[in-house]
Amino acid sequence: MDRKILDKVFDKPTLFNIHALFNKGIFREFGGPIADGKEARVFSAYNDTKLAVKVYRVDASSFETLHKYIKGDPRFWHVGKSRRNIVNLWVRKEFSNLKRLYAAGVSVPKPYAFKGNTLVMTFIGDKIPSPQLREVELKNPEELFYNIIEDVKKLYEIGKLVHADLSEYNILIKDDKHIIIDVGQAVDIRHPKAREFMLRDIKNICDFFSKYITVKEKDIREYILGKDKEDVK
Repeated sequence: MDRKILDKVFDKPTLFNIHALFNKGIFREFGGPIADGKEARVFSAYNDTKLAVKVYRVDASSFETLHKYIKGDPRFWHVGKSRRNIVNLWVRKEFSNLKRLYAAGVSVPKPYAFKGNTLVMTFIGDKIPSPQLREVELKNPEELFYNIIEDVKKLYEIGKLVHADLSEYNILIKDDKHIIIDVGQAVDIRHPKAREFMLRDIKNICDFFSKYITVKEKDIREYILGKDKEDVK
């Protein structure tokens, strides 16, 4: 593996986390990188199925913005001051969100385990990762749109969460069906900015699909949040 990857991602605590997950039997084999982002790099792993191992970089500068998605969430009232503590809390939050949404029947990757800055979940794809919504030629955009909206409603009503960063960049398409990813920033509906985040999510999805079909954003807002609802409760 490239030495720069080793230096930037696999510091001693991260290697310990991966080793601990291996010893627990979460995976038997650790593979190469399959995706790269500002905050994390994703690697393949194998057990009885193919897995995705998301390793968050502790030195990522963008973590300065994470507080707005943690502060105010009643599930995570204590936020440490060190960068590593914030990263580890973020991973715990993403795992918790995935568990809640998976149990609610929302189309998200199945979560398996986490340790420190490392999260293990189902790999979405075949030999390569599934493409983002923005990269796909849509066969039936209207059906896909309403399926996503149903999941957003389910996410809110059953999962009691708001994704808070939903767009064509964090929805994958596999076999013409959607999978919502990157739920680390998702907040409990009691978060003081939950309504603001939900309205932004709805706008993002409506704006994207308005290129293909007629979309009435006001109707979608009312369908998910209720007519003239002022607060997310």
